[in-house]
Parts: sequence; structure tokens; C-alpha cells
Amino acid sequence: MTITPTPPTNDVPYEDIDHNAERVKRGLKSLDDYAASEGGLDRKSAFGDHLADLMHTAKHLGLSFEELLAIASEHYEEEVEGEGAI
Repeated sequence: MTITPTPPTNDVPYEDIDHNAERVKRGLKSLDDYAASEGGLDRKSAFGDHLADLMHTAKHLGLSFEELLAIASEHYEEEVEGEGAI
């Protein structure tokens, strides 16, 4: 079964991405797919729900979500610094 994401309302469209476009597009696709699978949630709701699912998944895998979030934050900061966009 193919799920087509519903067009988001009140959200930044794909064409208005202001930094690291490929990573943002990848994140938006994941978020929009998740939103569609949950009945068409808006992006903010989908983001929170998806993040909670990832927290449960980390626990299931015996990983520290907080540690993973810190690593992700470091990667993000390095990427943003590399763009001169801080």
C-alpha cells in the first residue's frame, strides 16, 4: 500500500528551505510520510509523535535517547557552522 502525504497546512513548503536543503528535504519527507500514516497530522504534531516513537525505539534497543540527541545536536551545530548560518 502506498501512502501519499497530505499537503501540509501552515508549514514551510519544500521550496522555501533556507539551509542544508538535502537534509531538510529528507527530514520533511520522513515527517510527511509519518504524518500521512497517522491520518494526516500537521507537521508539528507529527514531529512530536515521531520523536516520541523514536524515544520508545531507543529504549527498546537499549540506547540512551539523551546521548543520541546530544550527538545529533553536535552534528547539527557542526553543519550549521560550516554554512556560516549561525
